[in-house]
Amino acid sequence: MPYKVPNITDFRHLSERQKDPVLIYLPASQPSLKSVLKAVTQLDLPCHAYISNVPMEKVTKLAGPKVVFHRKPLVFEQVLLTSRLIIHHAGLATSYAALKAGTPQLVITKNLEHSITAKDLLKLGVAIKDRASAKPEPERIMSHIDQLLRDEAIWDAAFRAATESARQPEQQSLEAVVEACQQLLDQ
Repeated sequence: MPYKVPNITDFRHLSERQKDPVLIYLPASQPSLKSVLKAVTQLDLPCHAYISNVPMEKVTKLAGPKVVFHRKPLVFEQVLLTSRLIIHHAGLATSYAALKAGTPQLVITKNLEHSITAKDLLKLGVAIKDRASAKPEPERIMSHIDQLLRDEAIWDAAFRAATESARQPEQQSLEAVVEACQQLLDQ
């Protein structure tokens, strides 16, 4: 479980989010970033995007008018509940937040840690995985997005995962780690 767990307790099935935007949450170093932006632009999807570590002027040129860029990270407790899907790098906190919100995920991995997280999302049936590549194909990204927006089995899996997550007792990971460290120091 990630250290910063978003407090998401209310969520809707994706069938109730049909007009809501897509969310992009990627680092500027993501090799597939241009393909993702091209894909959502070609699909003419309303989209909110946070791209870390890049001047906004550089990325706004890469996308159409329906892509709204944000200068600061978005509050997952708000934006995931009104997103039809999230496109991200499969970081643990982002993946877990989307899981809790019942939001389908397109994860684009580029390292082992993110691939491991993606593997678990795939097991749950809530995500599609794409591997970051030096020559990404916008058509492949478009196909993944289209599948996530149409596949009711993924929608149902995301809703089940959120429902199950809501039943779990809230755990404070950071406090648990600190407590375990303290116990080791006291020995």
